[in-house]
Amino acid sequence: MNQNPEPLTYTGLWWLADTPDQQVAGTLTINPGGENELKLLGKFGGQSDLLEGPIRFKEVEHGTVLGRAEEDDAHEPITLYGCSETRLDPDFVSHFTGVTESTLTPEVVLVGVHLADREATFGEFEGQLLGLESWTHLSVPSPRLEFDDAGKVKAISHRFEPPYPTSFELPHRGTLSFPVQFSAGKKGVAAYSVAYRTPVALKVEGGATLDWFLETIFDLQILVSILMGKAARTVGLKGRIRHEDDPATHRIRFEEFEIYFRSRYAWVRLPEQQTEEDELLALPQVEDDLEIVLARWFGNADKFRQAASLYYDNLDQSGGFTALRFLTTAQAVETAHRRLFGDSHFLESDVAGYEAVKERVIADLATADLSPRFRSSLKDKLRYLPHDALRWRLKDLWNRSEGVLEHHVPDRDGFCETVRVTRDYFTHYSKELEERAADGLQLAMLTVQLEVMLVTTFLLALGVPTAKVSDAVRAFSAYNWIRNHLAVRPDDG
Repeated sequence: MNQNPEPLTYTGLWWLADTPDQQVAGTLTINPGGENELKLLGKFGGQSDLLEGPIRFKEVEHGTVLGRAEEDDAHEPITLYGCSETRLDPDFVSHFTGVTESTLTPEVVLVGVHLADREATFGEFEGQLLGLESWTHLSVPSPRLEFDDAGKVKAISHRFEPPYPTSFELPHRGTLSFPVQFSAGKKGVAAYSVAYRTPVALKVEGGATLDWFLETIFDLQILVSILMGKAARTVGLKGRIRHEDDPATHRIRFEEFEIYFRSRYAWVRLPEQQTEEDELLALPQVEDDLEIVLARWFGNADKFRQAASLYYDNLDQSGGFTALRFLTTAQAVETAHRRLFGDSHFLESDVAGYEAVKERVIADLATADLSPRFRSSLKDKLRYLPHDALRWRLKDLWNRSEGVLEHHVPDRDGFCETVRVTRDYFTHYSKELEERAADGLQLAMLTVQLEVMLVTTFLLALGVPTAKVSDAVRAFSAYNWIRNHLAVRPDDG
């Protein structure tokens, strides 16, 4: 379950990357599960043009902000990328607070390094996603203890080989690896603890940019989430950059830092503890197919990223309304189908006829006696007029599942129609739709059925064998209750 830790705060001086002499005091707050904020006792730059209104404000883009925070008698360098600010009229703010304050929201936070140019290239990047031991599924054998003549432990040793390859070459560039990190410590008089950590590590050499590195790390996070069947929350995302300060002497300098994304599930600092929850496809289950999966993911990440981010962002929110989760998941399914398969399935004669009539009406608007603004608005409304596209997309995904969805969605046509009616009820209310829409337990079941369809679509599109997907989906505890409910009370609302 999601247990967000307390926010992290860093107080110090902050400045725009291109004006280091203009520093402002403030506090950075990193909010796991929400947006990060930098609150300044002042503001950057001069007063900008303000929009007129009861409360005057303007959105201001600041780009990169650097800072130094006071941490245990040390100065922690921090870099903030993509900083934006909603700026209020200073006179209005001062009237209530007595001071001029401003709040910035950065997209990416790097703690431990100053990197003003996110497009700069470096000799080597290395990043590690920590805390995914439940996915890598290490089986830890007992260590070997050596005792002295008095019966006390004098040494501890261990040999361990991971049950999967140690590295994979990514299709575009870089190496993905799972390095086993071993540690041992004394717990008592004659007891020792042994710990293993297996980060998902990405290493890139030869002129990579920080932007590319961050995007690739984020894509790996989404991919692991798909394989896990839930948002991949980690206990750390660390980066390391290699600089060659003097190419002639090959002097090398490393900088290490922690990375925080704005995304709710991309990175949070959580207690380092194992979870007892199962994963959809753990690493040992998919390692035979990982080379294909990586090739398809990085070859088509733009087709997966939007739908996957939409779904896992919502999935990770505990206690959310079922209606909101249903709507978000339905949108993610529709987006996934549109991005992966386009409109190639809209070949039925009635659909083609519908589109032809609509295009003729839109063309006739060009000569109609209408104002340009009204004509443009009417054309947009006609162009995006719904024609049961959601139902047909769901039907096509069910047909493409190669039988996997038969276990959790046995009534294809009934399921597709209920999803369409329920979606329309929430977005275009009518009494007739209310009487036919799913609610209560039926809505919860419908939502998880949509989740099964989405995850199945992802896994098959990534090249995971059909039999493996079918076994994983049927065994995954988060989905099992659907089949039990269908068998006992299929019409329970």
